[in-house]
Amino acid sequence: MKKTPEFRIVGKISKEKEEELKNLFKNRFLNHYLFLTPEQKKFLEKYELSKTKEEIKIIELVNKATSKFMKNLGVKPIDVSSQNIHLIEVKNIGYFVPPTSEKYKRDLEENYKNYINQKLKEIEEGFKQGFLSEELYREVKKKYEEKKEKKYEEIWVEKNKDLLAGYTDPYNQWIILLAEIARVQKREGGFYLIPFMNLVLHEILHFKSYAAFSVDQELKPWSYRRGVRVFPPATSPKIEAYFLGLDEAITAEIGKRLFNQLIENKIFTEEIRWLRSEKAKLLIKDLSIIFNFPEDEIFWINENYEFNFDLENSNNIRIFEFYHQRKVLNYLCEEIQKEFSDQYPNKEAVFNEFFKAYFNGKLLTIARLVEKTFGEGSFRLLGQMKTVLISEVKNIFEKLQNLRNKRKESQK
Repeated sequence: MKKTPEFRIVGKISKEKEEELKNLFKNRFLNHYLFLTPEQKKFLEKYELSKTKEEIKIIELVNKATSKFMKNLGVKPIDVSSQNIHLIEVKNIGYFVPPTSEKYKRDLEENYKNYINQKLKEIEEGFKQGFLSEELYREVKKKYEEKKEKKYEEIWVEKNKDLLAGYTDPYNQWIILLAEIARVQKREGGFYLIPFMNLVLHEILHFKSYAAFSVDQELKPWSYRRGVRVFPPATSPKIEAYFLGLDEAITAEIGKRLFNQLIENKIFTEEIRWLRSEKAKLLIKDLSIIFNFPEDEIFWINENYEFNFDLENSNNIRIFEFYHQRKVLNYLCEEIQKEFSDQYPNKEAVFNEFFKAYFNGKLLTIARLVEKTFGEGSFRLLGQMKTVLISEVKNIFEKLQNLRNKRKESQK
């Protein structure tokens, strides 16, 4: 029997409505295509790419590995099938934008309009100071003025199309994978399997992590919790989620561990033979030195790769996600273990507390551990760690180190 998630709804809602929503999510999980809207079905029929038999096999392997990991943690496992996973080309992701509340849409559109207005002021100032010719000024100004009227879906695509490899949508109970990232074409035809496996692994972990919804005034459900992320309630004036960086760090940390188990499966034998060759090892070593990255963070390199300085070309090289956020997580676990060595015999035992919170949604244990190790307000600080700007992540890391040092001094 397929193991299903437990759907939680928070907010002012009747028992009947709560059960109705839970049944909707359960049906979308178990009988995915049957419970999509007619419009969604039409989009999928038109834009979804068919999965290969190897890709379906990999999804099955990842599902089993992640469920076993959850079970070993003492967390109820969940089964995810290939029917909940859709391969879409980047140019078509506008049809699959995650749903959100009307209020969030209005706030995002307003924030975006303010951003565009600020850009227009900067362009005006640049023209006045002679940094822009009149022709260039008019051209750039026209482009930004056209952007002012963009709606939520267009803004979401613009913000995410260059950052996303895939995303999980708990409302629709699906995973969207961007085909250009999930698939790397082989010169002789077909696709490499390891890049696909790593992306599927990351998104399935998100899919299996804790999920809760809040309802707005119209009793529409929106994400309230995902993993360790905490979203403002649907009725809140705030739109930024907390613990984004920590959530991705945990996802990627679990992913790296399971990746190193999964690649031993015979389906990856041909690609692993290349990756363990002397030529591949030397390339990875050179890249790690030039880009100041540990060798074991580069998990795949194209066998047709010719050396250049383009680390960001995902068709050449793949690295494990959120390295800097994982460094913060590793530091947290090291220091917590030192502080509570009688309770946690090794760092791995502390990692497990974060992993369990990711799957069961119970943040109190890790919040207490962080606060008692780094001092009051440290868990709130950790909640500010984001996923994009490395400088911001490093800043959070330094602040945590300073708090830890002060804590140690006060204990002398």
